[in-house]
Amino acid sequence: MNKFIITEQERSRILDMHKKRTSNHYLMEQVSGDTLEGLTIKSLDIKKGSFGTSVTLSNGNTYTYTSEDVTTFPQMVYSGWCGSGKFTPDTMTEGCSATVTLGPNLRFECDKQGCKKVDDIE
Repeated sequence: MNKFIITEQERSRILDMHKKRTSNHYLMEQVSGDTLEGLTIKSLDIKKGSFGTSVTLSNGNTYTYTSEDVTTFPQMVYSGWCGSGKFTPDTMTEGCSATVTLGPNLRFECDKQGCKKVDDIE
């Protein structure tokens, strides 16, 4: 069995780069007072493989899943079990939802009942 061995020095260098990059990003990130609380989904367009999946909310804003880079805001992530296709609140099944992240500590879970702030972000 082949093993990938990394030295402690290299490990520290990589972790340090990550900490600096993350710290710089969060210090520069300016999150507005935007809120999605109570908005409803107008449409949810789910693409196979998630990339390109988008949700349009009742305020007219559309959020599209374009990157796995969770430090890029706004970030939309599809979650739940709808399958591929275009849905409206009338056609969404229970458990079908979209998560929209507007900043490092501002995330909303949107389903057919509306959007609610998620408080479990650290």
